[in-house]
Amino acid sequence: MPFKRMMKSNKYLVRISLWVTSVIVLSILILSSIVYYNVQQKVLHNEYKNSQKLINQTKFNMEYLDEMSRNLTMSIYYNNDVRALMYLNDDETYDYMNAVNELNSSVIRNNPFVHSVYIYNNNKNRYYSTYGEFFHHDAEWDKLLAAQKKLPVLKPIIRVMSLDPTDHKKGTQLVISYVMYDMLDDQGNMDGAVVINLKLDWLMNNIQAINTEDSNPNDQLYILDDKNHFIQAGSTASEEGLNLQNQIKSTYAALKPASVSMPKNSNFFTIKQQGTKYLVTYIPVEKTGWVLFKTVPYDEAYGYVHNLGTSIIVITIVVLLAALVVSLSISRGLYKPIKNLVAQTRSHNNSGTSDVSDEFAFLHGVYQDAAAQLNKFKSETNSNMQIMKAYFLRKLLLDSDSVSSGEFKQAIEEYALAFTFEQSFAVAVLKIDDYKSFIENRSMEEREVLRFAVCNITTELIGQRYNVESVDMKRDHVVMIVSGDFTTDAAMDGLQYVINEAQVFVKSSYKLSITAAISGHATDYSKVAKAYMQAIDLSSYRYTHGQMSILTSDVIVSGVNLIPIEDVMQAGNQFIETMKRGDLAGTEEKLAVLFQLARKLEHSDMMLALMYTVNRVKNTIFEINHSRLKPVNVNAMLLNRELFELETMDELYLKFIEVIHEAIEGINDGRDKQESMTAETIKDIIEANYANVGFGGAEIAAMLRISQVKAGKLFKEQMGMSILEFINHVRLSKSVEWLENSRLSISEIIRKVGIENESYFYKIFKLKYGSTPREYIAKRAQKQF
Repeated sequence: MPFKRMMKSNKYLVRISLWVTSVIVLSILILSSIVYYNVQQKVLHNEYKNSQKLINQTKFNMEYLDEMSRNLTMSIYYNNDVRALMYLNDDETYDYMNAVNELNSSVIRNNPFVHSVYIYNNNKNRYYSTYGEFFHHDAEWDKLLAAQKKLPVLKPIIRVMSLDPTDHKKGTQLVISYVMYDMLDDQGNMDGAVVINLKLDWLMNNIQAINTEDSNPNDQLYILDDKNHFIQAGSTASEEGLNLQNQIKSTYAALKPASVSMPKNSNFFTIKQQGTKYLVTYIPVEKTGWVLFKTVPYDEAYGYVHNLGTSIIVITIVVLLAALVVSLSISRGLYKPIKNLVAQTRSHNNSGTSDVSDEFAFLHGVYQDAAAQLNKFKSETNSNMQIMKAYFLRKLLLDSDSVSSGEFKQAIEEYALAFTFEQSFAVAVLKIDDYKSFIENRSMEEREVLRFAVCNITTELIGQRYNVESVDMKRDHVVMIVSGDFTTDAAMDGLQYVINEAQVFVKSSYKLSITAAISGHATDYSKVAKAYMQAIDLSSYRYTHGQMSILTSDVIVSGVNLIPIEDVMQAGNQFIETMKRGDLAGTEEKLAVLFQLARKLEHSDMMLALMYTVNRVKNTIFEINHSRLKPVNVNAMLLNRELFELETMDELYLKFIEVIHEAIEGINDGRDKQESMTAETIKDIIEANYANVGFGGAEIAAMLRISQVKAGKLFKEQMGMSILEFINHVRLSKSVEWLENSRLSISEIIRKVGIENESYFYKIFKLKYGSTPREYIAKRAQKQF
């Protein structure tokens, strides 16, 4: 029984001990887990960083080789001698064979990574090669063409090639091939092509050299090509290596759908193969469709982490035992004030609440008895006192000069004001932001509760440092009259700090935003009305500084540079002129400059400059509409008085952005019609001058008195084809008319449509109609027959 009574009387000592112990234990466990996890992640991160460094260097080399190979292929393809051989119809002479020899001496010898070059002639269905015989037949290449039909242009293809082109029984080798051609014929064959074959062994040896230099011998590098084939750098993979490759491939395939577009930066995943854990870092190689993989075994590094985990567990157990002793000592220290308070309260309590279950239940009963008596007394006297107190404070704010010293001292005593006669004062005006919404969207009861909350919370926070009284002015603001020594900057800074605390608390608790304006210090109570008017004037600068700001004279003076209002007007003129040109980006830039300058004006000048700009925008749009068939719409906000009822300049800026977007969209719509008309004129010029040899974009631009670049861009945007493409279209259409309706020879028709090069005419004619001119005539005659 004595033990039970002791536990009951010391119930919260036991609870405190349990809580303190739990907190210490939980803190230790969390700290230990964090340390272990961070070390583990650091190990993994370091391994990943090392792999990333190497794999990025390898990627750079591969992309550099890819870029060189593309450029080399393009250079060979557009070589005049090569193109002559590519489209040759006659017999191959020594000169043509010499073109291949030139490639052997210039390209093959100077680029150790190049294995060979093929030149494909579709007219003869024949390959000319720098490797083996002049007339080359690559059976493996033929198999690739048969299987793939249309080959990708200038994209690496990993394929098989015979070691000896004259004897296919000697085995094969892997090469990387780049092919370049313009088009395919009706049978799907390339219309002339250049194929460059690169030594895959050269690339893999290069990669292996990088990997061996900076990494563990157990590390491996792999390439996964766009056909899902895996290639290992260095020696041939063992059976274990092949199993590892398959697991990498399947894991990567599972990750791939999670991202539609492959990431440009390296990424990684982990796998386990036959008890060994691997970190696999991968990165795509630009423009090739390949992915580069690097594997690193890192079980050894993780062994140190596991040892660290064992040490942490031992240390944690020791610390927990010590924590039990410490928690008991702390708990007794925390409980001692409660024990003394209960003993002291029992000695003075006669309410009959002493026989309760525990200490806090006893204290709660005593508090309730006292609170009930206090509330009964306050309810009888508080109402009238609060009304008269608010009346006096409003009088002090509006006409403090009429309040005598005797009246002020009497009010301090009668209304229990938190003021002293000797101290100076400061006035803080707390304006409710979005006041129109505050009135329209809340009931009267909600508004009264929120006003009371603002007054009560702010008074409580300020009262921790200063003497303060609050009064609700029943409009869009409440007022704090603060008494203290405000002759120092520290005192004013402290007042700003606690008001900011109130702003944040009201915003988070009640979703209500308030802006504060704080006057300078008033030397005595008679200057309070003047300080109030100063704070009201400062509150108008919420327009430039935004909602939830704290406005003081120093803040306003630092933001106002007193620049001439004419500078702002000039910025407004530049904004209007840019808008007239339909330049949206430029107009937004000029508008930002205009608002930036306007912020530096005093409030009255700033409002005058912005009103002037609004009227200029309206008048400009009206002027534009005088010369248009379809008018530009004027944003309704420009015609609405609510535009100048906005509380901040940022809101006005956003409304201006809406206006200029609508206006410039309408302005540019008219410009589009002008560009359409210009494109039609270019069509007419081409149709009238297509027969002139050498006629092109330069002549058209000169006739229209615009630049050739502008004429070409405008025509391409409007017609979907370039000027040259349209000229060829017209010439080919006219040539068909001559073929169908005259007995002129093809050579005569070619000259009539303004083309000098007969082979060029045959090429573009076949590209458009799928046959040569003679075949076209024959097909037409057969249909008529």
